[in-house]
Parts: sequence; structure tokens; C-alpha cells
Amino acid sequence: MNIGTIRKEIKTAIQLRLQGKSEIFGVFGFGSFFRCDCFNDVDVLVVVDDHCDYPLKVFYEVKNILDDIGLKYGVPVDITYLSYSEYSRKPLRESDNLVTIIEKKLNKALHRTSR
Repeated sequence: MNIGTIRKEIKTAIQLRLQGKSEIFGVFGFGSFFRCDCFNDVDVLVVVDDHCDYPLKVFYEVKNILDDIGLKYGVPVDITYLSYSEYSRKPLRESDNLVTIIEKKLNKALHRTSR
């Protein structure tokens, strides 16, 4: 299987497994895997809603899912986990080059009150 096919399959697997999670604002890819460079792991940014009641529980649920995907494809998945407020400050060096895997549309009124 070629690398392009693996990238597409991993992205699709993440979408299918995480799309219904209401606590998650978005899931984004970054790093060498998504830049189509030589890679050792898959870097994934998971952004949880600011009003998530159990962010640690969500983290471990997401980690288990991404670990399963990594095992299936034989590549470790490295998770960066941020709240929406943290994410909106663009703390990552690659913040402007994220590959969208899942992204909710925000209610602008709700977004303004959560800052």
C-alpha cells in the first residue's frame, strides 16, 4: 500500500471514529505525515470545547481510539490536546498549516461568551 493511500485511510478512520463526539470541536493533522515528508509518527491535534465537563475522560477515550488506529496501520499516533481557547491562540508552530480532519462550525454568539 502506498503512503498516499495510508494517509487517506488514517484520516478517514479518525473521522469515522471521532466525528460523533460532541465534546470535540475539531481534529487536525500536522507534522511530517501530513506534509507528505518522511515520517515516524502521525501528529494529531484534538481540540475540545471550552465547556467540556470531563476533558480528561474525553482525552483518554480519544487516545484509546487513536492508539487503535495507529496499531492497525503500524504507526504511532502522537496527540496534542487543547481546549478551544488554547487552540484559538495558535500555539503550535504549524498552526497555520493544519490539515482539517474534523471541525465543528461554531455558533458565533456562544464563541464570544466563552472567551
